[in-house]
Amino acid sequence: MRDAGNLPELLRLGFEQFFVVRVEEMFRQIRLPVPPMRAETTSVILLTSGEANMRIGGEAFRIIPNECLVVPSGQVFSFEKPDVNTGYLLHFHVDFLSGNMLSPERLRGFGFLQIWGNPVVRLEEQAAVFAGQIAERALHQYASHGLKNAELLQAHLFALLCELNCPENG
Repeated sequence: MRDAGNLPELLRLGFEQFFVVRVEEMFRQIRLPVPPMRAETTSVILLTSGEANMRIGGEAFRIIPNECLVVPSGQVFSFEKPDVNTGYLLHFHVDFLSGNMLSPERLRGFGFLQIWGNPVVRLEEQAAVFAGQIAERALHQYASHGLKNAELLQAHLFALLCELNCPENG
């Protein structure tokens, strides 16, 4: 298995379609501040400890453990200062889920993926445990095999999105 904490090793061929990393590894590699830019893909930050602060659109958001921050494709985002946190960053192009896994109509059912949606998802404690397990499994699969088992990664990503979309979360 490849080292799940070695960011340059994880960001290899195909990463523009999908990648998953530990958020603490990703943010160690970023030069701050990150000026406002438009996301070309969707990012989901699942926090397991600490806090994360980001501007999405014209609003500032802060998440804590058991919360997710979603930056949908097409949205403007920025962040200024480093945060001390742990968790997962899943980054994907919508085409990665389209086709066999999800129809465009089904994707519209995930309100947090829409540019007008609420970017913060608060998870019930048990849902946060499940979401963390799904993200860890996706990280292991991606670190071990890259995109060779894309269908399995798509299934993990879809399961995570479904977990975030549960009515008791919000």
